[in-house]
Amino acid sequence: VEPGHDLGKITGTDIEMSVGDHAFGGAINGAVAFGFFDEGKGARLLLRKYGQLIETQFKKQEDGSYGGVIKSVDGTAERATPVFAKGMVPGAPKPTFNLQIGKEVVSVTMVENEGMVGAHYKNPTFEAVIAGKTVRYRIQVECCLGYSLNMAMMILGAHAH
Repeated sequence: VEPGHDLGKITGTDIEMSVGDHAFGGAINGAVAFGFFDEGKGARLLLRKYGQLIETQFKKQEDGSYGGVIKSVDGTAERATPVFAKGMVPGAPKPTFNLQIGKEVVSVTMVENEGMVGAHYKNPTFEAVIAGKTVRYRIQVECCLGYSLNMAMMILGAHAH
């Protein structure tokens, strides 16, 4: 294993994946999922769901926003799940950021972690409510808030789609 890129797990509500080197692979809410985050370039998510391969790029958009739209075809209708970062929640008692998932603003809170290693949280657990359903997941790695935000966009976006 390359130093600094140990493999870990992401587990949670309908989530079972391996994670390492800013990438993950496994299952999210009935879909096979692979995603990765490349600092400065954004994140990419691939899902195998609804009998198709769904590819999404999360990046800075022309209007200055950051995110992307997960799109698939369901019969003759297109299914689209926009996922965009809406920033940190100032004054929150625990690290919290908002995502726009579809038409819903979703608060993602780091509900626990095992401490800090430099500027990184060790093994954080996140929780969010999407369409009335609580989704909780733990990432067994050391990660900063930028990494956490990109992972949340991919994981929760895939969960919602």
